[in-house]
Amino acid sequence: MIYGISDYKSAYETMEEFFKKEYFPDRVRHGVKIKNLLSESKEGRSEVKIAKSLLREMKFVQFFKDLNIDINIYENKIAITTFDKKHSFGVLIKNKKIAEAMKNIFEYLWKSVK
Repeated sequence: MIYGISDYKSAYETMEEFFKKEYFPDRVRHGVKIKNLLSESKEGRSEVKIAKSLLREMKFVQFFKDLNIDINIYENKIAITTFDKKHSFGVLIKNKKIAEAMKNIFEYLWKSVK
């Protein structure tokens, strides 16, 4: 399970082709599910319609509007990437304690959102 906090609008503005042609198909092929908290956008709303086919559960969180980053928590890793066309950047943190803390924060948010 990946726990993700995403801004689909920003992601698709910078990397739509990569996500749709490479990342999503690879993740689904490997059977990796995702719980996704995301800002409300036209792009996010259209993705809800195909969520099951992409092994996703999705919830909208208003205070993530214009987040411009993606946070993924997977096993003992946290990946944080920016969606900045001029200065894209990413960092990977491998630490069990930090990943567990972030999963707990994610689950708290997940349960708080309807």
